[in-house]
Order: sequence, then structure tokens, then C-alpha cells
Amino acid sequence: MKIKLKPAGANRLRWLIGGGMALLLVLLAAALLLGCSRITDRSDQQAARRWAADDTAFAQISLFLPQGSALSPQELLRIRAQTDSRLTQASLEPANENARLWLDAASTELTGTASTDRGSASVTVTAVDGDFFHFHPQQLKSGSTFSGADERRDTILLDELAAWQLFGSPDVTGRPVTLNGRLYYVCGVTAVADDSAAVLTYGERPRVWIFYESLANAETLALTCYEAVLPNPYTNFALQLAEEIFGTESRDCVLLENSVRYRASGLWSTLKDIPRASMRTSAAIFPWWENAARYQQTRAALLFGAALVCLVWPVLFAAAVLILLWKRRRWRLRDVRSLLERAIDRRRTAAWNASHPAAASSGSAAEDAEGSGYTADTSGGYNDITAPAAVPEETTEEAAP
Repeated sequence: MKIKLKPAGANRLRWLIGGGMALLLVLLAAALLLGCSRITDRSDQQAARRWAADDTAFAQISLFLPQGSALSPQELLRIRAQTDSRLTQASLEPANENARLWLDAASTELTGTASTDRGSASVTVTAVDGDFFHFHPQQLKSGSTFSGADERRDTILLDELAAWQLFGSPDVTGRPVTLNGRLYYVCGVTAVADDSAAVLTYGERPRVWIFYESLANAETLALTCYEAVLPNPYTNFALQLAEEIFGTESRDCVLLENSVRYRASGLWSTLKDIPRASMRTSAAIFPWWENAARYQQTRAALLFGAALVCLVWPVLFAAAVLILLWKRRRWRLRDVRSLLERAIDRRRTAAWNASHPAAASSGSAAEDAEGSGYTADTSGGYNDITAPAAVPEETTEEAAP
């Protein structure tokens, strides 16, 4: 039974309905993918993109550890020295002496009590080391953040909640704050994270950020989060380097590459692992920003899966149309083969004529002479081959009588 390309009546109506459904599903899939890209646009997952200044590829790596196997300050120094050494061995060096090839940050969270002459508050303290705020940009209300290059270590960054509870105002740069008995000076005030994921993970307690070195027990307090932006000349180079340096096989931890978690491959992996998403196989401590990133990753994976489902019918419909067009074609494969062979012959002939101009001109002259009754002469003229040769006239004598 043959199916016509242009069916009439009910068949045509079915094809129109099928095409309309395919178009609507394609638009729905596009909308789902757009929503997926918007919810995954998190600044704390784009440190590698901000760091890359040339064509060199970089990857953002995060390591999360439980308190029992967290990083000590001495181990942090070892990791940095070993990373420099391994990058040098891989012939990866900065562009000049003043440039930096990679950067990192470490942090841990604890609770404390902050107080001023106007009041006190119980706060969540994030003690940081390195370039923490490159990985976690802040929306400042006043002042500025701090970095590892700063000489002063007695600075503190407040969020709005802490600023209002301690001072009754967000404009408090330079004001003193006592945290767990130590004196700090406010360098800035940042807005409270208010996206849909942060609302669930940020918490209601005010937050402050200080230098890890400023803690009284810095020598004994372990770091539960380590982040780095490393060169990634080929796929998984940075991740494999981190696995070797950290020794992830022998310690309870979670190591991941943030740079790929929101790509199609990362979302597909998350989609396949959704049944195990509620399971915790590690005692690693996730800070609020990683919990927010994981929440958004799961949402994005579900939207990505819904988009793939929506594209099933359009793909099948397009395949059916292509099959019908193939069946109703007016040409065959042998026609295509003949066209290709003739085209190849023409190209070869043109190439041969270009490399043998004398032979080509002789061949052209021979073709002209064949139609006019002359043969081509190598001297450049023509020999007449049609005119008969002259025959001497015979004379007859009459016999004498």
C-alpha cells in the first residue's frame, strides 16, 4: 500500500494536525530550555569564565569535606605548592612574572556572637582564605569586600540582616564590631541572597565574613570547603589533577567540576541520578551556596528532561516527512553517481589541459580540422587531405592508316 505525499481529505487533515502539534511542541521545548538557562545562571558557578582572559580553557573545581577529614592550614599550603609544581610539569605557566595562572579559596562555617554599642546578634560566620569573593561575588549595599592581598586581617563583611540588627543601618563602613571577643572593622555590607534557591538555603540568621587567619583557633580549625580555578587544556584535566592532589580515593569527600554541571551532559547525568538524589553517601558538609546550586541543578535537569520529551514527536514527524519525500523522489542514486562521475571527468580534463597547454591546443586544432577536412600540422599550418592530387593529362595518338 502506497502513501501519497499529498493525501486528500482526512489524510491531509491528519498531516496538518500532526505538523501543528510538532510546531507547538518545538516551541514548548524552546521555552523549557530558556527557563533552564535562566535558573542555572548562578554567579558562584562561573568563576572560571570570569578568570579566563584569553583562549586558555579553565575549569572551576570544588571540594567539600566533613569535619573529620577537613583541610588543615598546613595541608592547604601543601596543596598549593603541589598544584604549582604539577602545572609547571605540564608546561602550563603564566603569561608573565606578575601574572597568576590559577587561583583558589578555602572556607569554613561556624556560629558566633557579634556585638556593638547598639546591640548584639547571633550570626553565622564564614571564615575565608584566598580569593573567596572571586568565587562568590556580592551585591554590595555599601563599602567593599576583602581579598587575600589585603594587609589588614581585622576586617569584617556584614549582610543586611546583621547590619540592621547591629547598627540599625546598612551604611556602617569603618564601624567597629566585636565578634567572639575579637575586634573587627566593617569593610562593607552586602545584600541578602534572595533568589528562589537562596531563600531555601541561605537561612534566617545574619551572616558575616572574616579572614580565616583572624580566628583565635585558626591553627586548629579545619577548612571544609576548597575551591579553585585551574587550567583545563583538555577535558577533565583539572578534575583529574585535583583528584590526584587531594587523594579523593582515600578520604570521605565530594569533588566536582562546577563548570560542566549546567551543561547538557551534566544535566543528563543529573537526570539519570534523580532517583538517588535524596541519598547521602558522604558526610561532607555543603555550604548554603552549594545546596542552592544543587537545588537549581535538579530543577534544570527536570526542565531539560521535559524538553527532550517534547521533542520526541517533532523528531518522529520530521522523520516521517523525510521518508515520504524519499519515496516520492524523481531521481535515483545512479543519477547522482553519473553526475558526480561527469563532474570528476570535467575537473580532471581541465586540470590536464592546464598542465599540458601545447597538447591541449593541438587537440583543439585536431577537433577543428576533423570537421573541415584538414589535418593539423605540427608546424602550425594545415594539410589538405580532401583535394585530389593532380594527374597529368594523357594524350592519345591516332594510328597511321
